[in-house]
Amino acid sequence: MPCLMPRLLSVSANDTTASFSSIGAALLQAVAGDIVLVGPGRYSPSQSGERFPLYVPPGVTLMGAGQGESTIDGEGAMDLSFRPVCEGQSLVLLGNDSVLSGFSVINGGGNGVSHQLGARVLISRNEIRGHGQHGVLVSGPQEALIKDNIFLDNGTKRFSPTTPSGGQGRQGHHIFVQGKAGAANRVIVIDNTMTRAFADGMAIVVFFDEPDGVVMHASVSDNLIEHSERRGLTIAGSFGPSRARIAVDVRRNVMRDNAESAILAASAGRSLAPTLITECALRLQVIDNECHNSREGIALFGGFGPARGNMVDATVLGNVITGMKRHALRVSGGMGYRGHGAHHNRVRVLVHRNRIEAGSDIPIFMQGGGAEAEEVTTGNTVLASVTANQLPDVAGQPSIVINDGLEGNAVHVTEPSQAYERRRGTIAFDA
Repeated sequence: MPCLMPRLLSVSANDTTASFSSIGAALLQAVAGDIVLVGPGRYSPSQSGERFPLYVPPGVTLMGAGQGESTIDGEGAMDLSFRPVCEGQSLVLLGNDSVLSGFSVINGGGNGVSHQLGARVLISRNEIRGHGQHGVLVSGPQEALIKDNIFLDNGTKRFSPTTPSGGQGRQGHHIFVQGKAGAANRVIVIDNTMTRAFADGMAIVVFFDEPDGVVMHASVSDNLIEHSERRGLTIAGSFGPSRARIAVDVRRNVMRDNAESAILAASAGRSLAPTLITECALRLQVIDNECHNSREGIALFGGFGPARGNMVDATVLGNVITGMKRHALRVSGGMGYRGHGAHHNRVRVLVHRNRIEAGSDIPIFMQGGGAEAEEVTTGNTVLASVTANQLPDVAGQPSIVINDGLEGNAVHVTEPSQAYERRRGTIAFDA
């Protein structure tokens, strides 16, 4: 029978008057409404006899004394996982309506923190670092709020698994969000600092083996994402299922010194699986962000082959984009990729009031459809409204280039528009 009154269960690695000397022992006694209060110290298999994952029961709050004070040290426990990426391979596993706050969670062999399918969880004011795979794995939540955490050096095992298409993926994000069938998949990520990930600071995806029709909404705001070895933020509406419905709001983030790009978004993701992806829709708002010093700034794709009939509806508004080696903004309706064609994918985009400083290539580049090699790519389109952007003025170099791409693809620009140069032929795709 559950307790009628919430209890405070104290844990201490040093104070013998505390009720428990290990977190795991306290959690075994905790029920909904209880607070497990953990004092300063290091809680690990060798120091306090912890056994992972530490399961936080539904409705229980697990609260530490603060980052750098109460430390959950995995000492390498747990392992990598892929297809599926497993919630149980985490140091802390949260139940429904549970809370994790005030810890350093470090040195997991797999993930730092995850939760049970369909749970509503709060992860706040933690330091999450040095995990072999992901810092936080968000997997099919009812709602997950990730707020005011510090993420550092995740993806330490540099895991590059073989994908269903035979290529190499890259696992090792600070926050990895995978939308799951049957869950509400609501995610809010706010006021976090993310530094040095093996893959991306954050990825939002529908993974290979989900059924069709996954729905997800994510809000990513007021975060610092820096020094990722690949991208700041990756959004892949689908890596395999069809008819996914994804909405992502990206606002007021600072993304700097991420190697490949600040933000890459596609309704049908790059060809990691040979499944034909159809009729997925990604609604994306990228507003008032700062993007600095990557190879590319913001890249939007209707779909990478094999893809047909997918759609991105995007607003790119009020962003500051500086120091890009290539394009500040690149938009493509569809891309044939790794031997697979792309047909009748679309991007509709409003590009308004952004400030772009000079880089070494075309600041804004839009292409109807292209291909990595000889893939058949037809019927892909971009419909763009481009107004009131502050663009660099470089002698002999246009600020906006429009290219229909391969025959049968097109870019349409609504008027009135800022001046652009339309180039014929096909400008080669550069991954």
